[in-house]
Amino acid sequence: MARCPDCDVELEPGLARCPLCLAPVEASPADAASTRPGRALPPDWLPKPPPGPGLSPRQRGLLAVEILTVVMILAAAVSFAVDVLSGGPRWSPLVIVCLGFTWLLACIPIILFRHPWLIFTVLGPTAPLFLFLVDVFDDGRINWFLLTGLPILLLAEAFAVIVPVLIAGQRRKGLNSVAVAMLGASVFCLGLEMILNLNYGIGFRFTWSAVVASALIPTACLFFYLHARVARDMSFRKMFNL
Repeated sequence: MARCPDCDVELEPGLARCPLCLAPVEASPADAASTRPGRALPPDWLPKPPPGPGLSPRQRGLLAVEILTVVMILAAAVSFAVDVLSGGPRWSPLVIVCLGFTWLLACIPIILFRHPWLIFTVLGPTAPLFLFLVDVFDDGRINWFLLTGLPILLLAEAFAVIVPVLIAGQRRKGLNSVAVAMLGASVFCLGLEMILNLNYGIGFRFTWSAVVASALIPTACLFFYLHARVARDMSFRKMFNL
């Protein structure tokens, strides 16, 4: 029985090539002189298929949006069906609202990732609407949305817009960006405690927010100083041999 001159495998009669290594059965004299039966095969002897194009980041993002959409719709349908079968609907509208808001938070940044201001334009009004619906579906009345939920939300959205704008407007970014974020966090904490105190009838008295601000504001001033006096002449990468 014939054998492959390359891998020494027994061959069936009439084969023009070895089914294992695809070498020709009847090799030329030059090839026969250069081949040795029983030699070890190279690790990449099998033919490899050409690599496919794969999915682009945009396509992967849209696929994630599609999967998340299907999951949210199924979860909403199951919640509504269970609520109806148990004598409702009672609690399923609140669950559906939460699922819808979660979908917006997860999918809108993926769909509009090239337009950050458009993302904020869509999600900005959606957050107050979400809190309003949660308050209404909770017990059928508006209790805490107007006096507590909406002011806190507007304060948080102002923090989320103003701080990045101030950081982006700096010509040289470094520790000064961290300092701006600390000052913004101090103002947010002070405003948050003021809103809560006014709703609970405590008045303009700051306790925990004053502690937070007393820690963040001096640290922010120190970071501004370090950025102005040190970072402009020597990068921290060189200073600490990073």
